[in-house]
Amino acid sequence: MFCTNCGRDIGDSKYCPFCGYSQDGGSTYMFRGDGIADLYRDVFRDPLFLIICILMTVAAALSFVSKESGSGNITISVGVLEILYVIALWLIFAAARNQNRFSGTGLAMASGVVKATYIITWIVAGIVLVAGVLVLVFGPLAIDNIDWDFTRSTAVVQASLISPGPGSSGSIPLPEGFEWIEGLDGLDGLDRIPYITSISVRAIGVIMMIAAVVVILINIFYIRNLHKFTKSLCTSLASDQYQVVKANTSSVWLLVSAIVSVLGIVGSISLISGVVDAMSVIRQLCTILATVLSFVMIRKYFVR
Repeated sequence: MFCTNCGRDIGDSKYCPFCGYSQDGGSTYMFRGDGIADLYRDVFRDPLFLIICILMTVAAALSFVSKESGSGNITISVGVLEILYVIALWLIFAAARNQNRFSGTGLAMASGVVKATYIITWIVAGIVLVAGVLVLVFGPLAIDNIDWDFTRSTAVVQASLISPGPGSSGSIPLPEGFEWIEGLDGLDGLDRIPYITSISVRAIGVIMMIAAVVVILINIFYIRNLHKFTKSLCTSLASDQYQVVKANTSSVWLLVSAIVSVLGIVGSISLISGVVDAMSVIRQLCTILATVLSFVMIRKYFVR
């Protein structure tokens, strides 16, 4: 069925999700009475939303299993926010199937999870940024205070024990990626260690700062707008007026997130070495598919 006002495809909905026009002869652009509740019931009854619920449930279940770094042991890793989000999705689906007035409990819970993610991301990004600055500023100072003569002597003794003879003078091979230091005057053998360490520490500090800035930008432009969108869904239901905002922005960022995740999963597939790795890839695929379907639903029902 097409909206009698704007002409867009609205399925069997009694109210147009794009312009808010009632399809039973009403003349107002504002949803009133049970208008928003009926709209949400139609939206979240969509089979696409059921598929999203299933995919996110599978992803959450697989998040319980992860490989412990440095060993083949399987350990339990619970993503609390992910579990809460899945519960919120099923509450929304149940409300859409309920014949009574649509309940906003699931929407409020989903909005709260997104807000919690937004806050936690700020905290993590701040910690990483501060840590990066500290490493960049104080790391080289700490290296300068190391007794390199003692370290050098210890390394020479160890090298002599491992490979005694003419080759045990202390000139050890450079690590991969640092061959360019060979050309620096006065830097030979173990004398290169302080310089390599100093450069490495500075690089780590810069990488941490860049990573923190990237996370901050994602938080501002993606998660923040997603929270505004989910919160506006709750506000619309409570006021019985269509006040949905940031739908277009949220959908675009969801698509960007899915594309970036696809690029990242290519490397993960090539590194699969066992059942746990395979489950991790499946989990990522489920999340990506759910993200793409969320993009489709938002564009279908909420982007004018």
